[in-house]
Amino acid sequence: MYISIGKEEVTVEDYRGENANEMKKELEKIGFKKVKTVAITNDTVNVGEVTGQSIQAGLKVVPSETTIELEYSSGPEDIVLKDLTGYNTNSVKAYALENGFELTIKEAFSDDIEVDQVVSQEPAAGNSLKAGAPLKVIISKGVENPDKTVERKIKLVYTGEIIEASSEHESTNNDAEDDTTEASSASSEPTRTPQTIKVYLKDKTHKLTDVYKTLTITEDTEITLLFDLVADTEGAYKIERDDKNIEQETVGYK
Repeated sequence: MYISIGKEEVTVEDYRGENANEMKKELEKIGFKKVKTVAITNDTVNVGEVTGQSIQAGLKVVPSETTIELEYSSGPEDIVLKDLTGYNTNSVKAYALENGFELTIKEAFSDDIEVDQVVSQEPAAGNSLKAGAPLKVIISKGVENPDKTVERKIKLVYTGEIIEASSEHESTNNDAEDDTTEASSASSEPTRTPQTIKVYLKDKTHKLTDVYKTLTITEDTEITLLFDLVADTEGAYKIERDDKNIEQETVGYK
């Protein structure tokens, strides 16, 4: 005659700190009816480690009749990556540090993005990352060879005729004496023959064959010319005085 002593019981242990996958296999081998694993975000426990269990340690259970649930760490909560458009180097570094990303910054020329602004990012905005994930950012160095305005100051020397005023003045009547005196005083200044200056300029938008500026001088005059130059090109100017070429030079980009 045989007397049944019932199904064999096992004592549930404390599984915290164990690897969840390995623990699941071990409990299934023991004969637990079902072993569930549930991922829980956790900032302090290593990924995969058991952080909790549905049956208290020390209790005795019949494995074939028991379902046990193990909670394990899936690591920190995912972070949705921001669109870093408009960020500069410093703000990108601050963002990566705040969220624990492994940041890599490279620089590249850009015709559209201002200097020290984000050109692109990898992964793209909207992706979910965990702390420690890599983040790659390209920062603009600006246009590789930007257009440039070059300034050149030029002195225009007056070479016209200066006619000295006569020292003798006549008056037609005594009543007009005061007016004559005033007129005589004004006419005592030397007379300068005006000279016509034509300026020709060559740059991104002007041709050297077209008159850029015309002016009349009666004394030495300084003018400033501005040349809008494309990288690796040169400008030029030509000065004519009374239709005679008096100066012509090239203007470099650098």
